[in-house]
Amino acid sequence: MAVHVMEAPPTSSRRGDLRECENPADEDAPCDKITKRDFITRVAETSGQPGRVVSTVYESIIATLVDAVTDGEIVELTGFGSFRKQYHQGHKVRFGRSSIGAYTVMRFKASRATNRRINVSKDPPGEPIPLMIQ
Repeated sequence: MAVHVMEAPPTSSRRGDLRECENPADEDAPCDKITKRDFITRVAETSGQPGRVVSTVYESIIATLVDAVTDGEIVELTGFGSFRKQYHQGHKVRFGRSSIGAYTVMRFKASRATNRRINVSKDPPGEPIPLMIQ
């Protein structure tokens, strides 16, 4: 009798959950998510500010952003993108008798500058397009 042993999927670590690469052919493409802790650490290192200060500012920015969007305001960050409320109409579920009611989500639309910066091709050598925040 043959026994087939399945390999367990990678477990999540404190450094972030693994996900599939967006482009498996690109070996240089990052495949790890950045956790909140890692993000705050990077910002602290880049800005030279203590991690506690960066963490407090991060929490304030997120809270203010969510409150503004919840109140129906459009938050536009020049050179980065905009956040707004987006309404979705309810619909019936294909199978079964239940239905999904109307709901609201936060929508983010990246600015052209952000999209250009993200989509810089690696093939031709050149300088990356800087993020312009005014």
